[in-house]
Amino acid sequence: MATAKAGQPIDILLVEDNPGDARIIREMLRDYAAGAQLAHAASLGEGLARLEREPCDVILVDLKLPDESGLDTFAKVHEKNPLIPIIVLTGNDDDALAVEAVRKGAQDYIPKNQMNGKLLATAISYAIERKRAHAEICRLNQELKTRLNQLQVLVVSLAETERRERRRLAGLLHDHLQQQLTAAIMHLGFVADNGLSEADIQENVAAAYAILKEAGESTRSLSYELSPPILHRAGFGAALKWLAGHMHRTHKLKVELEIDPATPELAELPRSFLFDAVRELLFNVVKHAKAGKAKVIARSQAGNVLIEVSDEGAGFDPSSLRPENGGLGLASIRERLELLYGRLEIDSRPGGGSRFILIAPCQPAKAPDAAAQSKTAGPQRAGTDGCAVFPSNEPLKIILVDDQLVIRQGLAALLSKEPDIEVVGEAGDGRQALELCEKLRPNLVAMDLAMPGMDGIEATKLIKGRWPETRVIVLTMHGEEVTAELARKSGADAFIDKAEAAERLLSAIRRRSP
Repeated sequence: MATAKAGQPIDILLVEDNPGDARIIREMLRDYAAGAQLAHAASLGEGLARLEREPCDVILVDLKLPDESGLDTFAKVHEKNPLIPIIVLTGNDDDALAVEAVRKGAQDYIPKNQMNGKLLATAISYAIERKRAHAEICRLNQELKTRLNQLQVLVVSLAETERRERRRLAGLLHDHLQQQLTAAIMHLGFVADNGLSEADIQENVAAAYAILKEAGESTRSLSYELSPPILHRAGFGAALKWLAGHMHRTHKLKVELEIDPATPELAELPRSFLFDAVRELLFNVVKHAKAGKAKVIARSQAGNVLIEVSDEGAGFDPSSLRPENGGLGLASIRERLELLYGRLEIDSRPGGGSRFILIAPCQPAKAPDAAAQSKTAGPQRAGTDGCAVFPSNEPLKIILVDDQLVIRQGLAALLSKEPDIEVVGEAGDGRQALELCEKLRPNLVAMDLAMPGMDGIEATKLIKGRWPETRVIVLTMHGEEVTAELARKSGADAFIDKAEAAERLLSAIRRRSP
């Protein structure tokens, strides 16, 4: 017979006023439920009192007792002990009463004139297992309700965050970018006036150029705030380094970083979430903690990634965190972490600084398909099989690689005026660039970084691996030092901010040695 817990006997409470019936039941259990421990109560009151002192695994209750009778007997026992399975025993062979008892929560109903030891032992075993299953279902239902509530809170939180972000972006576009573009259009409109002198034309063109360059800086800063490309190109550690520099430049917050080299690179979803969470926590240091420095530690432990963000600022009482008290951001972080099967730990007190620990299961990023890379890159070749060594009287053959046609057209127009430079091909992504290099063997590739499919970092690695003497100049809208370092590690010979391409590209191209 099954036991209440593995290796332990079943504790049974029998509530029965008939001593003869009680003796028979005890003998049945002795024969068919060896090891079961039976306690006997002769009345409902005595049974309820015993249950308060000594819990049991299952209750056998007669429906006709001196102090109570009928289904009310069962109802009172069940009300006091809803988690303990109950089997009803009665001398009345009444099917309707049996159905009603089960409907009200009894695990089984056994008429005494049909009972035998095997039937009783089996009923007890099944009652315990059914009650366990019911309890587990209840637990899962409660967990599901909790998750649904969390999702509802998260949906509201995300909707509010989206609304605020839309309003902020609309303000930035109207107050900055739209005004800058309007001013540039006005200056270029003056140029179209045939009555202007050469000096006036040059002055207005220079003013429009300066404004458009400033507008480019504004859009670059905005795109980095929305989704830093470094996070997807170089990984979580590099993105944290960029974030530390960004917080210092824009908010004067000094961020000390400790990144354990053993911390695994994460899959895109947890990586993006943890980055956003760290950024939110650092913004909180500036906005609420009023601290001038913070510390971020990233490490792995017991199959989890742990990110700790701490400061020595104002601190707060964690029990006061509610949306109406400004706790919406932290509540959202906690809810989203729990949906990733992680958790947020908070250690803070007023005047004592704050420490937040983000804990999430390791979900490693997928390793690149080495076979696919090998197939794309082709066999390694010696430098003499490349195409950078040409007689000095021949023009340099260049391929332009950028997913934006307008950028390729602008670069081609800039280079078309140079007699010693020939644009021999254009590509919209890294894979097309590799195909053109195989076919055209250029001296130099002007490579964008952020492109769909194969990006500029991967394409640069493959080009330098197969044709080491082909020079690669990286052009990007994201001129951060961490991006430049990433480009250098991929093998790029030069790194140029697109905003400075007109001034620097030609000199970089003619610098034949890296």
